[in-house]
Amino acid sequence: MTSQGTHRIKDVADRSGFSAATLRYYEDIGLLPPPSRTTAGYRVYDDDTIDRLAFVARAKQLGCSLDEIAQLSHAWDAGRCGPLQDQLRLLVAEKLTAARRQIDDLTRLAAELEMAMDGLDRHRPAGPCDDDCGCLVDPAMAAPVRLGRFGGTA
Repeated sequence: MTSQGTHRIKDVADRSGFSAATLRYYEDIGLLPPPSRTTAGYRVYDDDTIDRLAFVARAKQLGCSLDEIAQLSHAWDAGRCGPLQDQLRLLVAEKLTAARRQIDDLTRLAAELEMAMDGLDRHRPAGPCDDDCGCLVDPAMAAPVRLGRFGGTA
């Protein structure tokens, strides 16, 4: 990394893919160090800022929140990749575990939805819904759905 180069906010926005408003916001929350300014007051960024934004973009791509990225930025500021990789690896492992858990939950939900679709096709009363209707019955249990503690009165 070098600190050479002077880039105006529009140039940095174009190169990084972040809007100028986002760059100002990242500066406000401390994710980016304050840039130097021209005599006219324009922000001027160096090449280090562009490298840092590439890291921020990668961390966001991996699902990191801005708070998590801010924590990782301390390792970034130390200028050593190994410790940064160690911290990022731990965070990515947590996110991978959470993603796999979500996949399992969604797979179960998809199976339940498929059973509900089948149940809606089995019995269609001519009048109001009844105890065999897929609107009231969980087809896997063949019993009416009962409201529990969080869904109202039982």
